[in-house]
Amino acid sequence: MMDALELLIRDHREVIELFKEVEMSHKKKDGKLDENFERLLQALEMHMNIEETMFYPNLVGKKETGNLTLEGIEEHHVVREILRELNLDPKNTAEWRAKLKVCRENVEHHVNEEETELFPDVPKVLSKERLSQIAVQLEEKKRELMELRSTHS
Repeated sequence: MMDALELLIRDHREVIELFKEVEMSHKKKDGKLDENFERLLQALEMHMNIEETMFYPNLVGKKETGNLTLEGIEEHHVVREILRELNLDPKNTAEWRAKLKVCRENVEHHVNEEETELFPDVPKVLSKERLSQIAVQLEEKKRELMELRSTHS
């Protein structure tokens, strides 16, 4: 069983891969752009949601992790704003592609900061047991969100 950090890192890798697929679809004009972008949107929204509701609350207000966690929440806000625009704008333009690149760079910065600065300090504030408990909660929340999505699509 993975702990919470390993689960979140797995999500990070998945999201970066999805960015590559969206960029490739845009470049190749392979007809999969809408579908791939939708997958990226859903993966990012789910990841940000579980981080904000199940993971970050354990880290806010702690000396070792508080500031970086608050920064992470703000970075999520910026990414959501860019995603909202990407979702509304016509996708077959150079501007859209540029905006997608900026979004990806924001996500990559966020991922890098979490994995190199925040995550190494998490064991100082959360025990192995607690990280395992959170992992279970993260998986449950993801399942819940996926079920909600499949009933609304």
